[in-house]
Amino acid sequence: LQVVTGEGELVSCSATNNRALFDAARSGLGQFGLIVRARVRLIAAPPNARLYHAFYSSLPAFLSDLEKLIDDGRFDTVQGFAVPDGAGGWLFQLETTKYFSPGDEPDDASLLSGLGFNPGTQSAQDMTYFDYLNRLAPLVAFLRQIGVWDFPHPWVNLFVPAANAQTFIGETLSNLTVDDVGQGPILIYPFNREFFRAPFFRVPDSRHFFVFALLRNAVPPTPERASELVAANRILFERVLTLGGKRYPFDSVPMTKHDWQKHYQPLWGAFVSAKRHFDPDQILTPGPSIF
Repeated sequence: LQVVTGEGELVSCSATNNRALFDAARSGLGQFGLIVRARVRLIAAPPNARLYHAFYSSLPAFLSDLEKLIDDGRFDTVQGFAVPDGAGGWLFQLETTKYFSPGDEPDDASLLSGLGFNPGTQSAQDMTYFDYLNRLAPLVAFLRQIGVWDFPHPWVNLFVPAANAQTFIGETLSNLTVDDVGQGPILIYPFNREFFRAPFFRVPDSRHFFVFALLRNAVPPTPERASELVAANRILFERVLTLGGKRYPFDSVPMTKHDWQKHYQPLWGAFVSAKRHFDPDQILTPGPSIF
């Protein structure tokens, strides 16, 4: 990385050179420097992708399969969603991907074996890798066309330990309606903690955890409705903390300085030291009010 620090210095850093700045700048919420250039290792893109969907009525079976799939590695991507069932409840949608080259198509039966989705709800769609990456473009265009894209988006993004995910997600959804998210998506993504190595990217202390995100639209798009949803986000945040969870801090949750100290523990001292070293006058990114 090339980083402009709070003292106005342009510094190159990496895992082997100026490591302290490298670790601070990654997931540092802009508190220590501005990344102005990054050198990123690339790999060749696959030519094709097969996109799979399947639906679950059971949240425990859904969460269990998500954990299984990120451990056994049979798919290249694993994601999940909660979607309305049309009767006031929720279904759970599995979305996975397998990359391939023509002539070496995936074995659907093998990839879907042993999973507990509702029989007959599975589907598969082939597309180019570019079309796969760009698959949300038509939805974005539609939301812009109808004006919803410009509504307030008081999102909440939480990291939930796997051991408590069924309790927290189940309780939250039981008290949630479609109107509470304004037709926005509800994400349930599984992760392995071992792959999170940037020190200041704080995640639960558990081998598996889930992102549980309500990507809300404020409907109607009034300041009052947006404030109601932000307050509801704060309640969810406080609840997930009691279960060993963390916040993914790119959403709409009010945070006090004490909240930030708890968020970065046990690295709060290192966070403060990095601020003093790289931005002693506290010029950079005052918005989150961390200090």
